[in-house]
Amino acid sequence: MNIQTPIDGFYEELMKRITTQVPGIKHFDLFADQYSETDDKGNYPFNCPAVFFEWPGKLDLTPLGLRRKQSLVPFKLHIVSEVVQEVSKRSNTTIREKGHKHLENISLVQEAIEGFNGDQAEDFRQFGAISVTGIDPYTTIGNIQSHVLSCRCRIIFDAAKKYYIKLADLDPPVEAGDDIQT
Repeated sequence: MNIQTPIDGFYEELMKRITTQVPGIKHFDLFADQYSETDDKGNYPFNCPAVFFEWPGKLDLTPLGLRRKQSLVPFKLHIVSEVVQEVSKRSNTTIREKGHKHLENISLVQEAIEGFNGDQAEDFRQFGAISVTGIDPYTTIGNIQSHVLSCRCRIIFDAAKKYYIKLADLDPPVEAGDDIQT
């Protein structure tokens, strides 16, 4: 994985966690108001069920030292499913099953991320335990339904670093990212 920023790393770890822990999620992406776009046949540009990651507009950073900062980061996860209509006793079995599957996906996503932290991550480890802080009421757009989980966690931001390696008596040292041929 090529991590460019803490935001990239956190997003990648969250995506891996949800797509491996919640069977059946067919699409995971950054939220960009995908609900409002359909093709000429009314199809959305994603497959359901889907999870969309919505990042806040602004991050407040608190210094922890000279080269390290932290932020308590709020973010949202949109859990989206195809649901023809609300689940009720009058609905036929197929529609009711779709509604129950949507509710199950909400629970599975919450279970997968609640308490997940950098100690359990594979590559990017600079984040604290994720906490789900709320669930917004559903929104129905066409034939999809979305619930939004509000979440937060602490992310550590380190100042830009360059890594050097010592080769013989070269001065200055060679950057680790340079194309080195011996």
